[in-house]
Amino acid sequence: MDAIQEVSDFVGDSLALSKIAMDIKEDRIIFCGVKFMAETAKILSPEKKVILPVIEAGCPMADMVTAKQLRKVKKGISKCKSRLLCKFFSRGKSRK
Repeated sequence: MDAIQEVSDFVGDSLALSKIAMDIKEDRIIFCGVKFMAETAKILSPEKKVILPVIEAGCPMADMVTAKQLRKVKKGISKCKSRLLCKFFSRGKSRK
């Protein structure tokens, strides 16, 4: 991991890196991390190509919720003020 960080242009958490990716002029973003990091970057920069070297890279916490559980929670927060948050969490492992 240290070797990857040494050649990286930026190092940080997923949201901070996704925000940085919005502001850079390059049209390609390579995320060396988990899948949701790349998904966040794509949501915030839909015109850019986002590359995730290991597509299977997952996050155990992100994979904990099932689609059924998520639908139940979303019903309870129907007045969610953050559409991005609701849509981001709906892109879990199961898409049924």
